[in-house]
Amino acid sequence: MTDTDTSPRKRNPLLRIHGFGPIFDGVIELAPLTILIGPNNSGKSYAAQLAYVLSKTLTASSSSRYSANMSSLVEEVYRDYVGSGGIESAITEDPNLLDDDPAIRDAFYKFVELKERAVASSLDEFFSTHVSPLSGELLEQLTSPTIELVGEASAEPLVRISLSGGHFVASIQIEDIAFSARHLPKTLRDVFSVRELGRVISERVWSQKMEEYGLFEAGHYYLPSSRSGFLTAWPLISSVLVDIVRGRLGHEPIEFAGLQGVAGDFLQSLAGARPSSLRRRRGPRSRPVLSMQALEETILGGRVVMQNARNELMYDTGGIRIPVEKASSMVGELAPLDVFMRDLLQAGDLLVIDEPEAHLHPQNQRNMAKVIVRLVNEGIRVICPTHSSLILHQISNHIVANQSNSTDIENMGFLPVDMLDHTKVAVYSFKQGEYGTNITAITVEEDYGIPEDDFVEVAEQIGLETLRIEMSAASEDPLEVES
Repeated sequence: MTDTDTSPRKRNPLLRIHGFGPIFDGVIELAPLTILIGPNNSGKSYAAQLAYVLSKTLTASSSSRYSANMSSLVEEVYRDYVGSGGIESAITEDPNLLDDDPAIRDAFYKFVELKERAVASSLDEFFSTHVSPLSGELLEQLTSPTIELVGEASAEPLVRISLSGGHFVASIQIEDIAFSARHLPKTLRDVFSVRELGRVISERVWSQKMEEYGLFEAGHYYLPSSRSGFLTAWPLISSVLVDIVRGRLGHEPIEFAGLQGVAGDFLQSLAGARPSSLRRRRGPRSRPVLSMQALEETILGGRVVMQNARNELMYDTGGIRIPVEKASSMVGELAPLDVFMRDLLQAGDLLVIDEPEAHLHPQNQRNMAKVIVRLVNEGIRVICPTHSSLILHQISNHIVANQSNSTDIENMGFLPVDMLDHTKVAVYSFKQGEYGTNITAITVEEDYGIPEDDFVEVAEQIGLETLRIEMSAASEDPLEVES
């Protein structure tokens, strides 16, 4: 038994969804590994994208504009205004105390208002409510969507989202916080303007509040389904990007006109995965080295690298380099994941892998399950909509193996990083109901793993059909076969 996940996490946030797209109702716990199963067009990708957008937008910060050698000053400002005990001690203070600093308070709640607008704008962009063929009023009558993000089942929601006039509206609830008005040392007053001071403190306080809800400032990456299709045009895209950023200092985010939502984010992330000689790491957090090793050794049989400053994607196998767009569809599907692992992903990041089984042989689907398990144990938060019973079953094996101390487990190839604690896994079934898709939690058991009732039902249907066909073929009169 092992627990190799070292990423900080106080709790798993809960996402309550009602009347959103094909989803009628349900609650999803965003665990270290969240698996979504169900028929096509049942809303799995909708839910995954929703979790991705909310987490990314709520934790986004502009604090990266401060250089590393200024980070200690930012922390000093934060401690001076909030106190050494952090937000929890500050909240206990009477907000009406005379030493409360109204300027900092106003800056913080203006910051919250900006977050509300950012959440609503991001949802509009990703789900394109503004270009829906239905009017906003009709959409409300049909679905009356409400979305809530909470820290625990009994708590008041941090974010409540609704639809008005065809556009999303976000409301963020933050309890009152007292900011003690202390005089900053002259060294800090010389560094920060009054406006910057409010921004620095607001971002730091907001970041701590998000951590209390299980949301951490980190990288967010989405691998959409049919990602190999995007890579067929990668040579053209990468050459255009080079022309765009030429003359700039460093690499800035690129907007992909006409490609909104996860497709645009995916290409933007891939464009940011620069060759190692140009790469600037985001910090000291660990990379998923063992996950990358499993991907490259057991599935790819090589590695995918960015070649030269023009970001050419090359599949390197046995010393031979092949452009990814000319390699197999399996390589095309997994190339972005390999690049993300090498150049972007770090412990604490969120990764959505939509249909990880795409273009994979059954044996490689099993190997892909091992990659997912290792990602989780190396601190990556994973959301995985899937149709693969093989991936589900193999993940169950990693859960059950975690309960064994037998050396036979090691002899079967299970390393400590391959053991998965069942408490890190949340699985949800998406099933059609009277008014749309209902989301139901599937209990994950430590000595059994993940029940596969949805897939077993299909297997039984195939088996029954096979039996009837064989009986019909053996009968002189097919009508004699009972239906």
